[in-house]
Amino acid sequence: MRKAFVLHFAFCILLLVGCGEVSIDRHRCQIVHWQTAVDDSLRAGSPRIMELIDSAMAETCDSTEWYHWQARRARVLVMSDTPQEASPYIDQTLNYCNLQPNSRDIDILRAICLSLKADQMWRFSQTLDQVIALRHQSLLILEHHKAHRLIAVVTGDLSQAYFRNNNLTQAAAYARRAKTLSDSLGLPIRMRASQLIGLTNIYDQLGQYTEAEKYVQACEPLVDSMTFTSRVNFLNNSGNHYFVVGDYERALRQFLRLDEYLESLGKVGIDRAICRINMADVHLRLDSVELAREEINFANRVFHENKINEGIYYATTLRLGQLVAEKRLDEAEKLVRVMYDDGYNYPYLLQAIRHHYLIKYYDATEQWQKSREVIDDYVELTDSINRIKYSMSLDELVYRIREDNIHLRYENRIQKARERVRTRTFIIIITAFVIVGIATFFVANQRRRLLKGQMKLMKLRMDNARQRISPHFIFNVLGGYLQSSGDKERRELQQLVTLIRASMQQGHKPYSTIGDELDFVKQYVEISSSRLPSDFQFIINEPSDPAAMQRLIPSMFIQILAENVLKHAVPAQPVSPTLTIDVVATDGATDITVSDNGPGFDIRRTSRTGTHIGLSTIRHTIRILNENMRGEGITFDISNSRADDGSITGCQAKLHIPIIKK
Repeated sequence: MRKAFVLHFAFCILLLVGCGEVSIDRHRCQIVHWQTAVDDSLRAGSPRIMELIDSAMAETCDSTEWYHWQARRARVLVMSDTPQEASPYIDQTLNYCNLQPNSRDIDILRAICLSLKADQMWRFSQTLDQVIALRHQSLLILEHHKAHRLIAVVTGDLSQAYFRNNNLTQAAAYARRAKTLSDSLGLPIRMRASQLIGLTNIYDQLGQYTEAEKYVQACEPLVDSMTFTSRVNFLNNSGNHYFVVGDYERALRQFLRLDEYLESLGKVGIDRAICRINMADVHLRLDSVELAREEINFANRVFHENKINEGIYYATTLRLGQLVAEKRLDEAEKLVRVMYDDGYNYPYLLQAIRHHYLIKYYDATEQWQKSREVIDDYVELTDSINRIKYSMSLDELVYRIREDNIHLRYENRIQKARERVRTRTFIIIITAFVIVGIATFFVANQRRRLLKGQMKLMKLRMDNARQRISPHFIFNVLGGYLQSSGDKERRELQQLVTLIRASMQQGHKPYSTIGDELDFVKQYVEISSSRLPSDFQFIINEPSDPAAMQRLIPSMFIQILAENVLKHAVPAQPVSPTLTIDVVATDGATDITVSDNGPGFDIRRTSRTGTHIGLSTIRHTIRILNENMRGEGITFDISNSRADDGSITGCQAKLHIPIIKK
């Protein structure tokens, strides 16, 4: 008994834990669904992305998870035309992280926010040293927790920051590291788009245009699957690649593709201005001065509104080229006077473009000495770049030699490992076949013996239950008959004999059809009518479908419940006592309700006037049957019916019996 209780208690605990895990799994599935939807919306630039984030935040119970969604909101704003609006969300999330005890999840959230802060500064072209410092902080946190996927992303971003800060050596080193890490993680190529774009820039600076073109072509098929940021960067940088190699027509096509994409998303801010200023430079090279003027005016306005130093520098440079092309040399002279070195470390490419247009201006105004000075500065700049290129080329050569050696060693190891694996696999398969064969025979034999024993045990239990119920029923009937003997004794005796015979037949069968059970109950009620009030009502609501009446149910269940009504409820109800039997057949089960309009079920009262043999037999039989049933089991419930005011109006016993097959 104690063992059964312990097993039952353990089962309940496992059930509760299992239900909790199911609930958690459903919540995780919902979170994954939202994350996927947000990622897809980011990739497509969908206007519904904020709505999706709001829905996820409204359903999130965990604080840290909520702030992860807050960080996603900040990322969307950083990529928008108003990146400054992301500041409060980034600061709130960082403050939350600072108030929490250190953990992996909190630290990664902090690293994400530091990276977002760097991205925001990047959009505004603020001090690149701060951008690099923030990305280094983020990288250190991620490396501590070995968050390799995020490390690959931040390392690629750090490479771009170094590139823009003219530190090409560090840019190349971090670009290689990002690529190596991504390759080792097996990240899909669409997730490495930003790294490939960064490598395109670096190889363009090295003058290895064929290598740069290879990465441009690798990214081209992935444009539609890229995130918004990656797509903008790719179209901009691929346009710059074709610009550097002098293919202005292809460069213009790339910038026009980007402009159409941004226009389709309603973008009129920084990203659009960068695209337009690049287009303006291409138009000047193609002598489309009027188109260049429109692009310069648009971009210059946006750059001044957002205080983008590099953009203003570039727009001023192109304004000089436009004025020279239009022969407006007096205005060009005024512009040159206000062009000064503000000490900002502008990218080499922008410096080279300014030198190009300054030389054009001085040549147009026949200021040969000034032109010579600019050429000397340009040569010095070019020499500096060439020295860096030479150093980077050596680093690249050493890196590739090392990479080839590592690759060869790995190939040898892999080949040897494959041979060992093939041998071990063959041995394991043979061993597994032998073990499975032995185990299958053993399990089948044990299962057969177990099932045979269970069937014998069930039959003994069922026989015992039937032997207990039949005498109990007969004694109840005879007791009632003796109390109500009269002139019709002969006819009632005949009915009693018929009922006893039917009882004996029913009692030896574990199951009977619904139709047989109801017929038996009708006979029982009829023979008991002599001791029932004259206003007693007996109602049966049975299915009209003949097939439903042939369904199997445990024998004697309906009779036991009907007997309890006649024994306990009818005598206690002075006015129109009623016994109602409702049978409802559904696709997968049969629901049987036996109800009355008596004083209701009271365990304290019935315990003094009855032995509970009938109800105990039902519960005992159900437990035995459920032990050997698969899927849904039989359920039994007794409850009182109540009126609107809460008063008891009777009792109802409900049986839910799944379809039983012979």
